[in-house]
Amino acid sequence: MTTVIGDALFTLIAGAKPYLSEVDPPSGAAPMQFQFIRGSTTLVSSVELPAPFKITSPASGTTLAITARTLPVRLTATAPATKHETTTFNCTDVNGNTASGTPGLKVVPGSASADSTGVSYSLDIGAAVDGLSFSTTHPRGAVARCDVVLRAIVEAQGQADPQFESAQIFAQQIRSVSFAMR
Repeated sequence: MTTVIGDALFTLIAGAKPYLSEVDPPSGAAPMQFQFIRGSTTLVSSVELPAPFKITSPASGTTLAITARTLPVRLTATAPATKHETTTFNCTDVNGNTASGTPGLKVVPGSASADSTGVSYSLDIGAAVDGLSFSTTHPRGAVARCDVVLRAIVEAQGQADPQFESAQIFAQQIRSVSFAMR
């Protein structure tokens, strides 16, 4: 049984360390059920793992203009990714100052569109780069380059057993691509 790291199913129980299960990716959305057994009591929670998807744009290894303010994204999913907050930026300005961070990325309002092959939308990467805190070893200059790892997360919330007070169950499909801005 091969486990694909990008296809992780996260089960979060409030107030406790999260339970994590990795499963082989199904070909489509898949219902999942979890049974927690406490003595003679079985507590059942369920969630539907979202269907697998690919990031078709930007392609891994792509180089974008450093002046870009928005990033066009294309997924083979039926809706935009629900999270991008673990996207990593490693940037350098023209004078050699550096900045790294994982700023949350917001979808540009009105940019989402869908067709039979997937969904397209734009992310506000300009605000993310502007929000990075650069070292100031040298006088601060314009941003010259960024290496970016974009992580798109499609997430679904499930139904926790009613006896789990304040519990939440989530399932995620996670994909990533690396690209450069020069």
